[in-house]
Amino acid sequence: MLLQKLNGENFLTVVEEMKGCLAVKKQQLADIIEHFVKTTISSYHSSILINLARKLQDACTNDNENSFRQMLEGKIYYEIKNRSNDTLNNEKMLELFKWTSFLGDLFIGEAVSIDLVSCCLELLFENEVSCKRVVDCVNLLLKRVGSKIDCEDSKILEKYFLYFQYIVEQEVNTYRAIIYKELILLRSTEWKILET
Repeated sequence: MLLQKLNGENFLTVVEEMKGCLAVKKQQLADIIEHFVKTTISSYHSSILINLARKLQDACTNDNENSFRQMLEGKIYYEIKNRSNDTLNNEKMLELFKWTSFLGDLFIGEAVSIDLVSCCLELLFENEVSCKRVVDCVNLLLKRVGSKIDCEDSKILEKYFLYFQYIVEQEVNTYRAIIYKELILLRSTEWKILET
């Protein structure tokens, strides 16, 4: 498969070859996405693969049903849901951190939609009370994409920040109260890192 040959030097050539192959059938597209995400999560060449996602998305826009972006977003949502529901499994929590980071990179690279990020935040918040690592994933994702979300649709984050404020007031010095207080402060500075 062409994706197995992908590296920084041959990126454009492989993308052009793939675009030539994309009389895409749904199963072929699913196979490409499966390999795409496995390669990304294991080797983490995110910038190369984000560019590939955008190129493939452009190549696949003629057929909405088989849209690369829709299938990629479905795969990411499934993987994050699968891992966020098992907060007692350390390996899955480490994988969740990688997937959350990958989601942030894809969103910044405009390879996935704000709707996917919003849905994945909802998934994370379903389990954030019971797991410190899920709080870390929320923190990572919002630090990475909070500014972009606020630029596109600031209402998406309002309910979370109201919740953060409530936790900060109720729990004072718990781990999540400290993390959420930092996020509130960061957002109040329009996501600019504060110098201490």
